Amino acid sequence: MILCGDIGATKSLLGMVERIDGARLSFVRTQRYTNAEWPDLPTMLDHFFAATAQTLRHAVELEAAGFGVAGPVIDGRVDMTNLEWSVDEAALRIVLGGAPVRLLNDFEASAHGIGELGSDGLLSLQTGAVRPGAPQLVIGAGSGLGVALRVPAGANCVIVPGEGGHVGFTPSNEEQAELWAYLHHQGGRVIAEQVVSGPGLVRIHDWLCDRRGTAVRADDNGEAVWRRAAAGDPHAMRALDVFVDCYGAVAGDHALTVLAAGGVFLTGGIAPQLLPAQAARFLAAFHDKGRHSGLMAELPLWVVTDCRLPLLGAARSVEALLPPR
Repeated sequence: MILCGDIGATKSLLGMVERIDGARLSFVRTQRYTNAEWPDLPTMLDHFFAATAQTLRHAVELEAAGFGVAGPVIDGRVDMTNLEWSVDEAALRIVLGGAPVRLLNDFEASAHGIGELGSDGLLSLQTGAVRPGAPQLVIGAGSGLGVALRVPAGANCVIVPGEGGHVGFTPSNEEQAELWAYLHHQGGRVIAEQVVSGPGLVRIHDWLCDRRGTAVRADDNGEAVWRRAAAGDPHAMRALDVFVDCYGAVAGDHALTVLAAGGVFLTGGIAPQLLPAQAARFLAAFHDKGRHSGLMAELPLWVVTDCRLPLLGAARSVEALLPPR
């Protein structure tokens, strides 16, 4: 058995995976957790192990564990970006009875998992033309904005993690320039994930309310704005439009930086809910790169609909730690 986890800022998804024939990965059990209900990751893992053993009716024999965590991993440790948790490989080895552990950035884990997806886990937004050997971009908005690259190297891929959500936000038009000025006035440098994320949707909505002299809802979150937009609230609908424009522009910037002709994969919790209905608007912003607009229209673009992607990648990433079969 391999324990795998997607440890986000607000929620975590844990899974137990079995290796079939030494290669294929098969999920035995998954469970989603709300992080605020748990003091730390080890306590959450204790609960998951107990529940899994009860479901299987026998103790779990663990070979290894891999976790995608929302934050930069340095020397086997991560201080999470948007959650006051510190996660350490050595400490987790002790908690897990000595099983080898690997920590990855959450989008590094997602990038490892792309090769595990079947066609039913992907929704095409733009067919494009896949160029063998070209880089692939994995990018997605959720509680933050994650970015990673897959660079083909022979029969394998080199995964390049990063903190692309923390690059500066560049406005694409006068309206977005006003948004940038609003956010800059509040806190200085404006980064992409302040706009392209669930909390970013709330900031856009607050800016529009402030601009029009409408009261801001103090308890707002991204899901609440989304629901009001679906119900026809004009401020929320406009906020969603601006959000999609910014998401498309930022994804296009990252894709153009590496010329991601191997494909662009949009992941995270927001893309599957939002982009199928907003595909035309997203693509218009994605394409809007001046003389390279035609080039952007040739890049293959998918929405990842399988929420287990980071778990698949975290499980696959620990292969080097496992004994051969």
